[in-house]
Amino acid sequence: MGSKVGAAFSTADAAAIAAIEEINPTSIKNKWEYAGRIHTRSGHFDFTRATTIRNPNLSEAGPRVPTNVGTYHTHAGAFASTDEEFSPDDKLKATLGKELAYLGTPYQRIVKYTPVNLLPPALQGSYPLGRLDVLKNVYVLPEITIVGRV
Repeated sequence: MGSKVGAAFSTADAAAIAAIEEINPTSIKNKWEYAGRIHTRSGHFDFTRATTIRNPNLSEAGPRVPTNVGTYHTHAGAFASTDEEFSPDDKLKATLGKELAYLGTPYQRIVKYTPVNLLPPALQGSYPLGRLDVLKNVYVLPEITIVGRV
């Protein structure tokens, strides 16, 4: 199966899921974080090729361009409980950058973080620290609960 880099997706979520599904097995195998960006293009969304700085705890999504709507990254393959959630730094970067953030985890979950400044005003009071959504949950992890509030 070839890469879907440059393919058009109907939503940012669909582009992020495709990007993470493409790179997450490599991230787990190499035990390095990988990252890239999600862009809007002619009414559709696409993603950039994932890059790595060969570090198990850091990643760089690449240069930001005007069509940027978010970033995606993976949390390597250590299988630590903290690998299954966004770090405070991940959330801060998304909030300051006013962009969506997507995370692929070692247990192959895909999680989305929407900073409060990107939520509709009617939802901001319910999610004052931003909103978490699980987009894909391959394994049931009872010790980890994401209910949409952070």
